[in-house]
Amino acid sequence: MNPSIISVFLLITCLLIAPLATANEADFNQGKQAYLKKDYATAFAAFKKAADKNHAAALYWLGTMYQSNKFGLEADQKKMYALIQRAADNGHAQAAYAIAQRKASDFVLIWDNEDLSDAILLYEKAANLGHVKAQKWLADVHAPKRKFHGDINKHIHWIQKSAQGGDREAQFTLSEAHMQGVVVNKSKKEAFKWLEQSAKRGHVKAQTEIGKVYLSGFLEKEKNPKLAMEWLKIAGRNGSGEAIMVLGMILIIGEDVEKKPELGLNLLKQSAKKKYVPAMFKIGELYALGITGKPEIIKSLTWIHVAGLNGHPMVDKAKAAIKRKHGYGRAEMAKAKLRAENCIATNYTRCNYDSHKLTDYNKELLDDVTQRIKERNQQQTPQN
Repeated sequence: MNPSIISVFLLITCLLIAPLATANEADFNQGKQAYLKKDYATAFAAFKKAADKNHAAALYWLGTMYQSNKFGLEADQKKMYALIQRAADNGHAQAAYAIAQRKASDFVLIWDNEDLSDAILLYEKAANLGHVKAQKWLADVHAPKRKFHGDINKHIHWIQKSAQGGDREAQFTLSEAHMQGVVVNKSKKEAFKWLEQSAKRGHVKAQTEIGKVYLSGFLEKEKNPKLAMEWLKIAGRNGSGEAIMVLGMILIIGEDVEKKPELGLNLLKQSAKKKYVPAMFKIGELYALGITGKPEIIKSLTWIHVAGLNGHPMVDKAKAAIKRKHGYGRAEMAKAKLRAENCIATNYTRCNYDSHKLTDYNKELLDDVTQRIKERNQQQTPQN
C-alpha cells in the first residue's frame, strides 16, 4: 500500500478517536470530582459511562465502589475484581498491582518458595506499567539471598526502575550499588546523584551519609562543613542517632568550626538516648580522655558498660586499656555497673546519678561501694 495512503488513514483514525478519548476523560474527571465531594450517585454514573468505553482509570474507580456498601451500592467482590481486571488489561498500573496482590495471596508467599513464578508474572505486569511498589516487590523477591528466585541482575534492574519512579529506599540502594560497582557501573557521580535524591525525599540514612560526604570530601565532593552540618541536623531531627553523634564529634574536635566540647558531649548523650550504641561507647572513651578537664574513670566505665549491655563488641578491650592507663579496682567497677543499670532503667537520662529508680538492695550496695571507695582514697591521700 502507498505510504501516503497509510499516513492519511492513520490521521483520519486519530481524528476520529481523539474526540472520543476526550469525552471519556471528561466523564472520568466528572466522576472523580463527584466522588471526592461524596456525591457517589453522580460519580457512579460518570465512571460507568467512561468505563463502558474501556477507560482504564474509570474501570478501576468504578470497581472500588463495589468494595463496600458505603457508596450506595451493594458490596460485590466479584464485580469489583472483574472491573479492576478490565482496568489492568487496559493498562492501569494500580489495578494491575491490586490484581497481583489478590491472586498472589492464593500462592504460599514464602520468599524461599519455588512456586512464586505465577506471582512474579502478575507483579511484572504491574511493574512494567510503572507501579513502584510492584517494582520493589520484584527487587526483593530477586534479592541474591533468595534461594529460588535470587538474581542479582534482576534485583538491580528493579531497584533501578523503582529508583527512577521516585522510591527513596531504592534510590539509596542504587547509590550503594554505584559506589561498589555491583552490576551497575562503579561511579562516584552516579552514587552521589542517587544519594542526594534519596536524601531530598526524606531517607534518613541518606541524609546522614550525604552529611558525612560533605564533611569528608568523599565521592569527589569538596569538603563543605556548613553544608555537612545542615544535612546532619536534618537527619538528627528525623531521628538519626548517628547524625547527632557526628555533629557532636564535629564540635568536640573543632576542625573547621568553633570548638565546643561541652555541647558536643551533650549531643553524644542525645545520640545515646536514641539507643545509638557507638555514641555510648564514645562517651566512655571521652570521659577517660578527660573531656571535662580531667579523666573521670567511673563515668567512663559507666558508659563503657552501658555500651556493653547494648552489645558493643569492644567493651572488654576498652576496660583493659582504661585500667592500664588509670587503674581502677572492683569497687569502682561495681559502682559503674550499678550506674549503667540505672542509666538504662531511666532511658539514658540519669547516667551519672547513683540512686534514681534503683532497688533498695542496689541502693544499699551502692552506698557500701561508695563508702569503700571514699575510705580507700583517704588512706591513699598523703599526710602533710
